[in-house]
Amino acid sequence: DKYQRSDIRIQVRDKNGKQATVVFSVRYKGGQWKIYDVSFENVSILSSYRNSFDTEINQGGIDKLIAKIKTMKGNE
Repeated sequence: DKYQRSDIRIQVRDKNGKQATVVFSVRYKGGQWKIYDVSFENVSILSSYRNSFDTEINQGGIDKLIAKIKTMKGNE
């Protein structure tokens, strides 16, 4: 692997005091640390999207996936 990688773990609490772990997975590229994934209580956003994207491609092809991504981007 040509990139340095690291995980940054933080603990967050809700207003009731319940604690949860958030992990920012980062890599060093181009002179900067960049986040490439975020996990909340061991659920990876990257993995979740990957599974969703696989489903879209299997059901409707790459064009359906691209249309979905464009819709998501428009809702930011």
